[in-house]
Amino acid sequence: MVALTSLVHLIVNLPISFPANYIVDKYGIRTAMIIASILCITGCWVRCLINTGGFRFAILGQLLIGIVNPMITNSLNKVSANWFYPKDRVGVTVFLSFSGTIS
Repeated sequence: MVALTSLVHLIVNLPISFPANYIVDKYGIRTAMIIASILCITGCWVRCLINTGGFRFAILGQLLIGIVNPMITNSLNKVSANWFYPKDRVGVTVFLSFSGTIS
């Protein structure tokens, strides 16, 4: 059952990637990051309820955090496309992609 918490990201990533990309394109990076932050904080608090409600809260919290992942990854290209010159976009996108792995 514990492996299910890590698989939730993979299960949610593909179906949520398209709506997340739509939100980033239509409403902008700022709105997408606000939605992602609220979902991430909510997911972390739901995961903290594991002691009172059981393992299903850990899965539900991980599901909310898994929804956040495509929003953040899809916004990286938009950040580099909007804020940097074409010659710098590749380096900035690589740096932003690795910064998520490091943190």
